Amino acid sequence: MTKWIAGWNMPGCLPDAPPQSFDNWEDARTYIIDELQFWSISGDSVGETALIALLRESMADDSFLSAQVGGYVYWIERSDVRA
Repeated sequence: MTKWIAGWNMPGCLPDAPPQSFDNWEDARTYIIDELQFWSISGDSVGETALIALLRESMADDSFLSAQVGGYVYWIERSDVRA
């Protein structure tokens, strides 16, 4: 079974919040968009807007994402779980 793990952190540091697990890539993508919109933590509104646009346009359910905006990296990765 494939799970998707999503989170955000400062480069080289542990995540600011525990990474979240999702059953599909779209839910992981929505989580990252929601986090960007809720926190607006980077102060880089141009970068945040660009990342949100990239996420909304990305439809592939097997895409790995790692994007830096301001001082943070936002990521989505596949985690294959054995039942």
